[in-house]
Amino acid sequence: MSSDVSLTLYEMPETQDGVVHLDPSDMRALGVAIGDIIGVEGGRLGHLLVQSAFLGDHNQRLARVSPLTARNLGVLSGQKVRLLPDRVKLPVAELVTLQANDSIDQLHLMAREKQLATHCMKRAVAANDELLFPTLDRFPLRAKVTGVVPADAAQIGSSTVFVVAHETLSGDQTLPSLGGLREVYRTCQKLTQARLSQGVAQTARSILLTGPEGCGKAKLVERLAKESKVAFYGLDAYHLINQWLERGTAGLEDKLADVGRSGPAFLLLDHLEALAQQGEEPALARATHALIEQIGCLLDELPMNPNVVVFGVLAEGDAKLSRLAPHFDFRLQVDAPNRWGRREILHCATKSFALAEDVDLDSLAAVSSGMTARDLCSLARSASYLAAAFKVAEQDFMTAYYAARPSASSAIICDIPSVLWNDVAGLDDIKQLLSEALTWSLHGQDIFMAAGVHPPRSILLSGGQGTGKTSLMRALAAQMPIHYIEISCPSMLARDQKNNINFLIESFSLARRKAPCLVFFDNIDALFEPVGGDTDATAYQHPFVAQLMAEMDALPLLSGVVVVAATNRPDRLTSEMLRPGRFDFAMTLPMPDGAVRKKILQIHARKLPLSADVDFDQLADNTQGMSPAEIVSLCNRVGLLAIRKSLNAAEGGLPPVVQPSHFEQVLRSRKG
Repeated sequence: MSSDVSLTLYEMPETQDGVVHLDPSDMRALGVAIGDIIGVEGGRLGHLLVQSAFLGDHNQRLARVSPLTARNLGVLSGQKVRLLPDRVKLPVAELVTLQANDSIDQLHLMAREKQLATHCMKRAVAANDELLFPTLDRFPLRAKVTGVVPADAAQIGSSTVFVVAHETLSGDQTLPSLGGLREVYRTCQKLTQARLSQGVAQTARSILLTGPEGCGKAKLVERLAKESKVAFYGLDAYHLINQWLERGTAGLEDKLADVGRSGPAFLLLDHLEALAQQGEEPALARATHALIEQIGCLLDELPMNPNVVVFGVLAEGDAKLSRLAPHFDFRLQVDAPNRWGRREILHCATKSFALAEDVDLDSLAAVSSGMTARDLCSLARSASYLAAAFKVAEQDFMTAYYAARPSASSAIICDIPSVLWNDVAGLDDIKQLLSEALTWSLHGQDIFMAAGVHPPRSILLSGGQGTGKTSLMRALAAQMPIHYIEISCPSMLARDQKNNINFLIESFSLARRKAPCLVFFDNIDALFEPVGGDTDATAYQHPFVAQLMAEMDALPLLSGVVVVAATNRPDRLTSEMLRPGRFDFAMTLPMPDGAVRKKILQIHARKLPLSADVDFDQLADNTQGMSPAEIVSLCNRVGLLAIRKSLNAAEGGLPPVVQPSHFEQVLRSRKG
């Protein structure tokens, strides 16, 4: 019979949370194997997933865990822990309830409720455990487990549902709601805390926030001032200009005389884009010039007033104020919110509404790309005005959405896709290789540095039309998750040459700023078609292709950016593009076999009103040679045929039912 084992516990930051690394001899003594759950008794009893010891830890009589796991066990690095013998059989958790530290993290967790389980798969959780979830920025997301159903401790499975507590957190009742700005807010929070604390030698005295209008930049500063318990002063550039035109002076010195005298204070200079007006009136030009000079002097004199932090807000973030921007110590770009951010904002905007059961805020967040916080709040208000009943329905939101226009619409869309990983059937080997390559490239830089090699930064996908290259990359970006930029090469060729190059430069610049980010070039072979119909001309004569090669050559020097290109015609790509160093991996997507075709049919026919005698095995045989895209089209056409026949069956129509004959009819028409 196995007996318990006492080992010295040591922390290792690179170790996965909820995991303990053990030597094979200790595993044999305990009667456990890799992948088992074992009880570990420290300051409290915990349950950890067993993994093999690292190479340098063999025969060292120690257990390696992450710092967060050690904290959950209530022990410090270097202390002894007791490992209980035999595998612990925990029930699969049905429901895990989480509590965030503050309302900013609470909103972010709520926007990701459906994806939280994937980051803790197979791990054991218990009440009062602290969990750490990865984010798309450098600020990890921490949450406390407040409840587990059906037991005090359980194992996370594919059916586990995570729910974030919605009750108001203590101390947050008076703070303005803020969605979609977590990274910028945490950065400003860190900068201002360093500025207002004692003994910090070099800190940012002034911060310039740039970005599309309506993203919540001024509201962010207001909330930060209330949370930091410092005085808040706001000055609007439009108001200062009007005062100057009326009186010949804006009285800026008088307005700033009391700022910082009674303690720490934040000064907000809002709508600085007003100072970039190119008016024809000499008075307006003199006013803006004088105000720029005054504000520049104010920023330069900040070292004399350590209690004041100045925030500037500039819409669009362009180079309008080239004379004023250098006076700010730190500059932050505030982008339009991604899908998670839009979900946060919609929750804030609708929390006082009575929503009908058919309202899906996740779906609305997925289709509202380019909308700022102001746009989404206006969308929610418009939907409430349109509501005919007490509850706001899905149709009300969609009617308001069709009439709205995004404020931050751009030719470059950087977002988190909403395609589900499980909706991409088959391709298991390709999916695993891609997932590993991107995970290593984006999150495993330390391993590559230790080995003295560069992580893979570029991948070429080839395969026939409709084999799922685009859907696979969207699903992979959503699964990881990472920011995703998709560039359709045939559409890009429609632009003129200068705009093409600028578009490419801006795309890679945005990818670097939003890292970790995946840049996907769809149908890249379109860039290598002969120029001007000359079959002897080579594609690299395009300046755009030369710029693309230059950007790809710089990828090994960047962190957090991966390029994937897809093509139906790899033979069109030139040797310059295919040479070693441009693409680290090349993968080919095969046509689906019978088992994969059956799975694709089941996935895309699951919402169809199928009759009981539909045989998916037979359908898989009948669809031999069809690509995934053709099978998806088949399911859609069968549904349309069922609707048509139900309407023709009797006056007023009957509920549609998809029969095997409908599939046969559509397949015959395709072959004919």
